[in-house]
Amino acid sequence: MPIRQALIRVFLEKPETEEVLSLCRNLVAVQSRPEIIQIRSFLSESEFLPRLVQFNYHISSIPKSVTIKNEHGQNDLHLLGDKMQLGQIYRLDGVEDSRSLRDAIIVLGALYEQARHFGLTELIYFIAYKLQVAWNSYLGLSQCKALLEVATIAFSGDYNGVNPDYVQRWFIPFLAETYELFTHDCHDKLLELLRANPKLQDAILGLRTKLHLSQPQLFADTRALLKSRGIDQL
Repeated sequence: MPIRQALIRVFLEKPETEEVLSLCRNLVAVQSRPEIIQIRSFLSESEFLPRLVQFNYHISSIPKSVTIKNEHGQNDLHLLGDKMQLGQIYRLDGVEDSRSLRDAIIVLGALYEQARHFGLTELIYFIAYKLQVAWNSYLGLSQCKALLEVATIAFSGDYNGVNPDYVQRWFIPFLAETYELFTHDCHDKLLELLRANPKLQDAILGLRTKLHLSQPQLFADTRALLKSRGIDQL
């Protein structure tokens, strides 16, 4: 909406006044936050921190695929939780250990919160993309708690499943497929998220039930799921 037109609506107290004022308040508020740098970078360069870089880790330092049955009953290799089917081409620049990985995810969560305020749908898509990279490219489960913090932002308020943004659409099948891993690492935090969002809980548990029916041997073997993340013991 052109600035002049927006101002006219405010001064004349048109029905859209509160929407325009809310946008203005958000614009003022974000000026003092670090996310403004990422938003400007995305709008000018179509990229933002943490940046994607080509993967150059040794093959032993990344999560392993598990064997699943495809729709034809044949065995396929699948990276558990890779709902965007990105594989392991990229990693996040500057992430060298579990702490910096968690920090990067939290940064993406803060940016996502601002992107929602301004309806930056393309930016929201690329935030989901980088969250997927954060999961695909690093061993262990140190990402789990940080990802649930982002999910808490995504499903805050009265989530009803209508017109979900891309991060919300990604989280539901992702959490359904990785449910056992999140239960192992942060059971209470996962339950807190689901109990606060009944529709989210129904969606995730419904998909999880289908996964257990289609892949009973895989999802019954928590050890195999943990081993794919480089964890050898329960």
